[in-house]
Amino acid sequence: MTKKNTPGCKLRVVMVTGAYYPEVSGAGLQCRSLVRAASGPELEFRVITTAVDRSLPLRSDEDEATIIRLRAGGIFSVLRRWLPRLPELIREISGCDVVHLHGFSRKSYLFSLLGRILGKKIVVKMSSLGEDDPLSVQKGGGLRWLFFRKAHLYIAPSQALADAYRNSSLPAEKLHVLPNGVDTSLFCPTTEEEKLRLRIKLGLPENGLALVSLGHFSIDKRLDFLAHTWSRLECASGQVHLWLVGENR
Repeated sequence: MTKKNTPGCKLRVVMVTGAYYPEVSGAGLQCRSLVRAASGPELEFRVITTAVDRSLPLRSDEDEATIIRLRAGGIFSVLRRWLPRLPELIREISGCDVVHLHGFSRKSYLFSLLGRILGKKIVVKMSSLGEDDPLSVQKGGGLRWLFFRKAHLYIAPSQALADAYRNSSLPAEKLHVLPNGVDTSLFCPTTEEEKLRLRIKLGLPENGLALVSLGHFSIDKRLDFLAHTWSRLECASGQVHLWLVGENR
């Protein structure tokens, strides 16, 4: 899935994701980080995303990429809002080399179909074990499995997703294991003095182990397992503090 590096020739990638900044999701933030890090003379991005916030522009240039926003909603409102923009979507995919599905949901059917019809390479990055891993999708069957298995390449950001792929019927050579990157300039070890200063600033207890979970309050995050584990740690050793930061989904 390579393209010759001829002078003035860019690889054009359409990224399809469920949310994009300033609206926030884990997959959306990963997608944005990738776009901001990789955009350059040899790589150009278009991002197609759904948006709940009606104040956001339907099309804008951000992060050195063009962002195309489709209004989210129920199936009938989606059809009513998306069909008039179908020519725009076809133009974007016609002009790209790769369609990168950042996660696989119902809207991915459309872009998988358009990518195949227009002869584009399709990449699926799996995001949630039990939701869009190949084994779960295969067990569900139907249209989802039909479109899911049309991809040319699958990216597993974790070993668990890679194992689920290997237990499916998809070809082994299409799997690439590529963990999500971490900005080590932002997420790095700090000193005990700095930890204490931050705890005081944030109003956290100065002593004891502090655990923070940051993410949506949804079943797939297994917050029940986290709470059970924390309660056992608290009973065993005491002074174990847990904070949950997120929103309902």
